Amino acid sequence: MTPPGTSLEVYEAAYTKMTSIFAPTSKNGEGFDRRDIKIILPNPSEPKLKGSKTSDKGPWITVVGHELEQFSKEEWAMLKVPLGMAAMYTQPMWEKYNEDLCKLTDQDRAKGPIIAPRCGHFVHKDNPPFVAEQLEDLIMKVESSK
Repeated sequence: MTPPGTSLEVYEAAYTKMTSIFAPTSKNGEGFDRRDIKIILPNPSEPKLKGSKTSDKGPWITVVGHELEQFSKEEWAMLKVPLGMAAMYTQPMWEKYNEDLCKLTDQDRAKGPIIAPRCGHFVHKDNPPFVAEQLEDLIMKVESSK
């Protein structure tokens, strides 16, 4: 099933492009080797992370997601992925993944998933003040839990 207004040929071209970049066996432009990713990280919510040596609590974490509209525009600009494909396929998977990441720690120590305003995939580039706010919040939580 393709997004409305997207031909099968356009969908197939986008799928081919995406898998050539993001498949675990693909070389990554940033130097990441993902060949063993399914062994190293088989589940985004396990194993549970451990906090400090002096506490039984897990670490503080914040999980941030992108805005669908901005992410879709980026995918189109960089990869020529039709706008509706992110909403139909990519976004639901990202949302589930981000929800599971929040389960890596104790429920009271997880923040999110939250959506970064006006951000695509590169949240730190698209909205540095938002990232700074989230870091300040984490630092305050760590400091207050000492």
